[in-house]
Amino acid sequence: MKKIGFLAVLLACLATTAIAQFPNSIQAYFRYQHPGVKMEMIKHSDDGYVASFSKEGENGTAYFNEKGKWLRTEIDMNNSNVPESVKLGLENGKYNGCDIEEAKLIETPISKVYTVGVYGDNSGTNQYHYVYCTSSGNCWDK
Repeated sequence: MKKIGFLAVLLACLATTAIAQFPNSIQAYFRYQHPGVKMEMIKHSDDGYVASFSKEGENGTAYFNEKGKWLRTEIDMNNSNVPESVKLGLENGKYNGCDIEEAKLIETPISKVYTVGVYGDNSGTNQYHYVYCTSSGNCWDK
């Protein structure tokens, strides 16, 4: 039993040490942009760093360059959290009556776009479509 406790403490220390080795700007990003969110994993990639996190039951991934500058964040959204403006944009366009199958928020330093996956459209096709929408409900596909 003591061995299990020791291993748990050792793993926690190693995880804390690993996170501490990444640029401070990554931790600052989460502190200011997503307060209270705990990073689940940070890993070094060919282009920089990738940090995984959970926020209010939704999973997200934040991307940073080699120096720790934030590039973009992608958050997989529950359908109930898709903004009404986006839902209205779909209803007022050619995707009226289509159910949202999946949704993701993609934020960059210069934009915020929702990608929404729906089946079908007003023409009666049963194809799967990825639709892009702004916060104001302006939607387009392709």
